[in-house]
Amino acid sequence: MFSKLVSLVFGRRKVRREPAFDVDAFLDSTSPLTLETVSQKLEALSSARPEDVIHLGPELCASLRFQYSRDTQARALALIGQHPRLAWLLTFHGNGRVREPALRALDHPPSTASEFIAIALRLNDWASAVRESAHLAAVRLFPLTPADVVAAAAPYLLARRFSWARWDVEADVLDEALARPDVAAQLANTLGALRTGPGGGILRMAARFPSLDPYLPWLAQHALHPAVRASALEMLVTGQARWTTGYGWAWVDKVYGIQRRVPVTVARPLNLRLDVEPLIRLALSDRFAAARRVAADALYERRANIDDVMTLAQSILNDPSRPVRERAEFLVRRLSET
Repeated sequence: MFSKLVSLVFGRRKVRREPAFDVDAFLDSTSPLTLETVSQKLEALSSARPEDVIHLGPELCASLRFQYSRDTQARALALIGQHPRLAWLLTFHGNGRVREPALRALDHPPSTASEFIAIALRLNDWASAVRESAHLAAVRLFPLTPADVVAAAAPYLLARRFSWARWDVEADVLDEALARPDVAAQLANTLGALRTGPGGGILRMAARFPSLDPYLPWLAQHALHPAVRASALEMLVTGQARWTTGYGWAWVDKVYGIQRRVPVTVARPLNLRLDVEPLIRLALSDRFAAARRVAADALYERRANIDDVMTLAQSILNDPSRPVRERAEFLVRRLSET
């Protein structure tokens, strides 16, 4: 009895070794995964809204019933070898050892905004090896991506450019894609057609790139979103583009340790010269108060260069918007004093 106990404690345990991974057997077990099934899942991903990709992608990938195991990477490569387009779905897998080879296997540029976002999401991945593979894929594929695809994904990505915190140099390749002149032309059309959402904020983030400067006058006049018109006019009047890169803290009272959160902004001069007076006159009669308010501020700043500034100021004294009326009253008082 004692000898059995000693052998049980100090004796060698038999180690169970898993059999070597059999690619053919694995593919046979996944035979229900037909080309039609893969196409349906990819179609669902491609038709998703940009803001839904980050949630829908993992769900579609989980529906493959592709579980974790010792041979996870080998299984991923086997599936990609059988269905090459499946690599787009596997970039959403929960295991970084699957996401990494899936990114390396991408062999054609993104054809939809969802595929473009799929690579961009992995540029901010929590695993450094996956970020590196995503960077290599982006360097290889982003320059070949059609401009309309990049422009369709741009509003979603621009709104999150400085809120995603894991990436570093990986974000540069995305900036290069968004700064392309052909993308700027498509993006201007996209921003001009926006009716809802944070259009003004997206425009300010997009204006980081000088390639968008030639389209600002058109956006100031013809954009459907009032915040886009107001933001474009503000840039043209001030002669610079300004955007928020994050938030910091400013002291309110050092004695009591009271601080407040303030935005950190960066600005650049516009590569554009034009007479903004016609734009100001047009914006003073805009349907939306946001554009009229910016025009009233611009009217005050440019009062020395506009001959009939008093007439224009008096024309908005009865404006329905209180902030616009207050600006008009202040301008009239200042002009009367001089």
